[in-house]
Amino acid sequence: MTNSQLQLQQFERNHYFYGKLLTVRDFQLEQSYMNEKRNLLNRFVHGTGVIGGLHLAPIDGTGIRLTPGTAIDANGREIVVAANVDIADISKLAGYPPVYGGGVLYATLSYDETAREPVPAVANAIPGQDGIETNKIRETFRFALTTEAPAASVNLDAVYRKAVTIFENDQIIVNRSVPRVVNPGDIIEVVLSVTTKLAPSGMLQVDIVESLPSLFTQLSSWKDNKIPFVMTGLPMNTTRTQRYYARAGELPAGGAIGGNVFINSVLFNSQHESELAVVADRSVIRLLAEQYFDKQLGNGGSSEETIVLAALTISNKGLITEIDESVRPFVYNNELLFQLLLSEKQRPPVLPTHAATHRSGGPDELNVSNLSGTLADPQKVAVQDEGTSLTVRTKINFVGAGVTASDDTVNNRTNVTIAGMTSHAASHQDGGADKINVNNLSGTLADPQKVTVQEEGVALTPRTKINFVGPGVTATDDPTNSRINVSISGASLSHAATHQDGGADELNVNNLSGVLADPQKVLVQDEGNALTARPKINFTGAGVIATDDPTNNRINVTIAGGGSGGGSGAIISFGSVTFQGVAPGQMLTSPAISHQLLSNNVGIVLGVAQSFLSGGGIESSQLVQSSEGIDKLGSVEKLDAAESFSASLSTGGGTGTTPPIIVQPDPDPGPGGPVPPSFPGLFPLMQMGNVAELEPESPLVVASYRTNSSSSFSITLQDRRFVSGLNESVDWIVTWWAFAGTVQTGGIVVQGGGTGSGGIDTSLVGGVSSARLTDLKVSEETVADNKLADEIKLTEPAPETTKRVRKPVVKETTQPAPGDPPAES
Repeated sequence: MTNSQLQLQQFERNHYFYGKLLTVRDFQLEQSYMNEKRNLLNRFVHGTGVIGGLHLAPIDGTGIRLTPGTAIDANGREIVVAANVDIADISKLAGYPPVYGGGVLYATLSYDETAREPVPAVANAIPGQDGIETNKIRETFRFALTTEAPAASVNLDAVYRKAVTIFENDQIIVNRSVPRVVNPGDIIEVVLSVTTKLAPSGMLQVDIVESLPSLFTQLSSWKDNKIPFVMTGLPMNTTRTQRYYARAGELPAGGAIGGNVFINSVLFNSQHESELAVVADRSVIRLLAEQYFDKQLGNGGSSEETIVLAALTISNKGLITEIDESVRPFVYNNELLFQLLLSEKQRPPVLPTHAATHRSGGPDELNVSNLSGTLADPQKVAVQDEGTSLTVRTKINFVGAGVTASDDTVNNRTNVTIAGMTSHAASHQDGGADKINVNNLSGTLADPQKVTVQEEGVALTPRTKINFVGPGVTATDDPTNSRINVSISGASLSHAATHQDGGADELNVNNLSGVLADPQKVLVQDEGNALTARPKINFTGAGVIATDDPTNNRINVTIAGGGSGGGSGAIISFGSVTFQGVAPGQMLTSPAISHQLLSNNVGIVLGVAQSFLSGGGIESSQLVQSSEGIDKLGSVEKLDAAESFSASLSTGGGTGTTPPIIVQPDPDPGPGGPVPPSFPGLFPLMQMGNVAELEPESPLVVASYRTNSSSSFSITLQDRRFVSGLNESVDWIVTWWAFAGTVQTGGIVVQGGGTGSGGIDTSLVGGVSSARLTDLKVSEETVADNKLADEIKLTEPAPETTKRVRKPVVKETTQPAPGDPPAES
């Protein structure tokens, strides 16, 4: 059937008469006339939808069954399913998506025709064809699936009512729905709804104040005429609805409903009004009928020929999990409509929604001010005497001595004062504000109270008596403290939290065996890295001594000079003293110097050099370079053998915690210049650099501890240049090194060629060594070794002009043999 045939048209039918030639066209017209007249009646009288049956049921999860039934499509054609239709696999139905991961599919039913019963055509055969035609057409159906949701059915409420948006912002949408047309005197329902666009982050209170047309009367009441919506804490897209009712005027005059919106008490004007038309006749029914007819007439050109039977929920595995038939439209026959209308008439009338309460301040508060009658009369009050209710009255009379009743207009109440009455204490415990004394009383309060006793946390039956039994258990009355003392001899004391040595619950494992008596494991770390915990620690290496200290209950481990191996374990502190402007032959002593080593076993080594600032002496670049090895060590560090040797070449002061000391001579040496002092017993410990070649101009330096001090010492310097007849003043720099933890390695003796002999004791244990260096004979090899300081090559020469370096001269005590080359100076 074409769309043009579905439009309203003037029908034609055959006119039969004797001798009329009937052709295929005439018989087709006969069928079309009957079918189209029936389809027209179906569309406008009955409508579109399921008449009955056509239910769906799952089969084994993936299959579905369609039961028999009938329906009428949008073109008015009847669809008949005469028997069950079973589909074993729903994915085989037309419309099932090729790749589907689950969701909702809609089962549809539509009209279809099938040609059947082929027969030969006896006339008008077409050459080249077999001349076969179908003799019959069977009316059948198509059962299929679709993902498209069904179109909304005709909504009578949408026809009867009109909704407008009266306010909208980024948070909410406020809508109002009212009837399109009302009759005079009708009661109308106004529906207000507030929908959240976003979840409120804080408090959101919406109040709407409505204004009705002049002839309308509002039947619902709200406090302060505000219709409240509490939207706080609601999620997004949540709608709250309120309804109120009003009566139209008796005259056919309409108007508009307006109003204002308050959001958290802030006023916002309404954006749209709702128009109301009040007409005299019953136009509401006519309006509904006309709009419904227009809707059906519009479907005449529609291609919606399918009827949705149900919504099927499909899992991601292709299983049918739910069948919802509520989406199907229905067609009601006259008998069914009569029964429905009759049942509707039997139902009680629907009244406006009544508030559950009318309390003061509630949404439907009743104000009885200036009214008379039951609501305005005093309310009856139920009074009880010791829990027994008395007759309900509207008045209460307070009598008795000291009882006064006064009106409290501020708080809208009556105050009743009963003299002599005090507030009742919350409890009556012993010693409390309202203690109850039950002495010499009888009854429940005076009886012994039950006590709950627990055995290892399990409660026993509460009793009024407790009996203590067992050997060593005694119970004595203590009237002074109003208690009973129970002593259990032999009971264990409270258990100490720890059992450490010297603690409150120390464990003595002497003469015991087992785990507690075994040596405990000790965690030892090497440079911060934990080793395996062992119960024994073995100290090894040269100079390591472990001794038992029973007095202090400990073992003392002494490590002199560090452990075995190539590294030195000595601890070194160093500094320098500058003697400024020293005249030939002058002797100066420095202030007290602290080596800051926490040891009583410290040795002092001195090195002396002439400052380049006073001219002559060691070359300045050598002084700077030779001091670099010490500058990087700090005040106290552990040196290995190579670093110790580098330090032995330094003639400058280090950057330690002990700052350099400057010693200046008396500016007025007196008449005749400085006098060479007597310097008995003052001999150098060690000399470094050029001065180690023992030239006569080199000063004598010595370090000596202060009285009663093991860490404070002074350095004394005696200038010897008067021997060479020099008279200029110079600066001498004395560098000192303090060694702790050194090892005694013995002494060596160097034989000289004179009558005397001397030796250098290299021991640094116990303080300063004072071996005489008199008559010391130095071999050529020693002289060559001592020239090492002069042979330092600089990578970056000092920016100043290099000063002249005077080479020391070592005089040999023997003459060279004939033919031998002269000794090198």
